[in-house]
Amino acid sequence: MASALPNFHTATDNNQTDTDFSPNGSNPLSSSPSSNGEQPAAQHSPSNLPDQKLQNLDLPKPDLLNLDLNTLNEQFAEAEAKSLIQWGAHTFGDSLIMSTSFGIQSAVMLGLVTSVIPNIPVIWIDTGYLPAETYRFAQQLTERLSLNLKVYQSPLSPARMEALYGKLWEEGTVEAFNKYDNIRKVEPMQRALKELHATA
Repeated sequence: MASALPNFHTATDNNQTDTDFSPNGSNPLSSSPSSNGEQPAAQHSPSNLPDQKLQNLDLPKPDLLNLDLNTLNEQFAEAEAKSLIQWGAHTFGDSLIMSTSFGIQSAVMLGLVTSVIPNIPVIWIDTGYLPAETYRFAQQLTERLSLNLKVYQSPLSPARMEALYGKLWEEGTVEAFNKYDNIRKVEPMQRALKELHATA
């Protein structure tokens, strides 16, 4: 029995990263083929997607502007994970990306996706406030899986941000939380998606 899969969406819907406002918080993004943790959009029946090398797939390219997401979710509700990844690679090509926070469950998704698409760009938003263990784990996993890692950071260093705006996560206001997120997470992710020409 296939496990439950998250709903599909495209990267154009993605203006958010995680909701961990604190530099030392414990609510990181899960690794996924798109930046907010959901699988790429899908269209074809799983029966058309046997586990095979990507170059052997002979499927028509869908109109990316007219994907019926409700229908796709129904079609792929019980699809094998690798079939979804194959479909995403065929459909979106070089514009398919994934993101990771290098949380404790990251290895599973990173290993699964790179077993199908070895050179997929993997975005990592480094806030500059991550625990030392996260940086070490990221280095080890990058080397082990030969990740095509794309690290993005805010143009403002943590020290400069604190000098200009203080420790925003300590203020406890929505405005301060949003400012912290925009500086350290949202702007770097939006820049990453733009520079990598991501659509999913």
